[in-house]
Amino acid sequence: MINRFSIFLLAFLLFGTVHAAEVYTFVDQHCKIETGFIIDTDEDRVQLLNLDGKSSFIDKDSVRFVLSYDILENPIARLYPSEQLNRNLRKIYVDQSDKPIFSGWPIKIIEDLVIFYDTNGNIQVIEMSKITKVEDDIRGFSSRPMVAKNHYFSPGDVSSCSNFKKKTKKSELIYPTRIYGDQIQIEEFLSNFQSNFIKFRSYQERTHLYAKPILFPKSTRLGINMNNQRLETPYNVMPIYVQWGSGEAYRFQSFYQIGGVAPEILPSVEPQSLIRSDLKSHIFHGSFIGNISALPAGTEFFSANGTGFYPLSKEQVKKVFTGTSLNYLALMGIDWRKWSLSVANYYPIQVIQVQNEFREIFATSSTPLFRLMYTQKNFRLRGIFAQSNYGASSNVNDTQIAIDNEQSVVGIISSYDLKNLMIRGGIDIDVSDDIRVSFDQIFTRGEYSETKFSSSNNYMDFQNNISQFKIEHHFGEYVNMFGTLTYFNLKQDYKFESNSGSDITNQFVVGGSFEFIF
Repeated sequence: MINRFSIFLLAFLLFGTVHAAEVYTFVDQHCKIETGFIIDTDEDRVQLLNLDGKSSFIDKDSVRFVLSYDILENPIARLYPSEQLNRNLRKIYVDQSDKPIFSGWPIKIIEDLVIFYDTNGNIQVIEMSKITKVEDDIRGFSSRPMVAKNHYFSPGDVSSCSNFKKKTKKSELIYPTRIYGDQIQIEEFLSNFQSNFIKFRSYQERTHLYAKPILFPKSTRLGINMNNQRLETPYNVMPIYVQWGSGEAYRFQSFYQIGGVAPEILPSVEPQSLIRSDLKSHIFHGSFIGNISALPAGTEFFSANGTGFYPLSKEQVKKVFTGTSLNYLALMGIDWRKWSLSVANYYPIQVIQVQNEFREIFATSSTPLFRLMYTQKNFRLRGIFAQSNYGASSNVNDTQIAIDNEQSVVGIISSYDLKNLMIRGGIDIDVSDDIRVSFDQIFTRGEYSETKFSSSNNYMDFQNNISQFKIEHHFGEYVNMFGTLTYFNLKQDYKFESNSGSDITNQFVVGGSFEFIF
């Protein structure tokens, strides 16, 4: 047998807005009667939007009976603005819309369905997960007549209260579908309303702490990189990666990546062999990105034996070269509405090569990294800034800088200094449900100098401008493709031993990846 709620839900799915709701009559120990929609409740009182269009309060301890009635027509002919009513009036937004679709009061919550009574006298039923923003309607509403029908409610089996009077014929009475006369039943009934109102207010708060209901891709994906030429790091990386996400709308969410990826936080657009973990919960978010081959802070990467999964040959490595990688990056931040601010501990590694002179400068201390993001429904703006400063004026050792795999730096370099500035900006735009385009601009500038015990001084000044255009296209439910066009403008001025001069690279590189979605 199909119950009443199933019929109500079926009608909602077929016809959208359904003009049906439950009105409650409260009877206290003195047989005082209040009838209306429940719009709030706390530990002590119940607030009603009564049939006169005003706010009224009932003490919980005085409630003797609660009668529930199902109605189809609006029972309120006019609403009267008041501070008490405005306090619980909400503006409701769906689908990331810029304007609310209505203002109203939540009057009942059934699992994920929220039933509202709006300021036009309509009953609105919306899935909570479809609501993308809830705001207090501080402007309130204006008093005006509405289409309404007078309802006459039968008292049911509460004959001990003599002030229940039948005002019309029996055929026009509305009879209660439920009567709560036991104190335990009444307490449970009101506690359920209270917990649901708390649930809705918590949901309202979270809609201001998440820029979008779901921030990370939830699908599991296996990707294959198609980047053959590398200008930023002298080693190839894992050719594949795996990523997956989980979580619920406006609740805890997480995201993971393992393999050859190019995170938008780093000063590089080329994939590196990394592990990544992101999470979002309430006002906080966090990210961790780590180098699979050199995870602890201060660990060597470029000069380590067997570095990289597919080391390039000496002929493939440029004779004048600067590159960057990292040990790890740990980021935390807060979100409010569309804005996100993050601060990270960042441990970058810098490599410099001039002919046979090789230097790997380790991350001997943390570099602060700052990120600011603004996210809308169909686009996101990103800005990232970091500035590192490594060096030693004496007692340079092998935990600070390396000159190759085997030879110690001790006794060769007496002092060194590295300053590195990174600025990255980007925008992501959802052109349609299937197409996303991104543009990133990266600017890095570094100055490296060293003094050797032989009294010779070496230096390398480098400046990189990298522009990348990226397009992502979904093909059905199981295939996703990325295409990238990157322009590299790399410049190095150097003097190492007998080698000095400038090296400039201006080059376009095409790449991308292919993803299978599970």
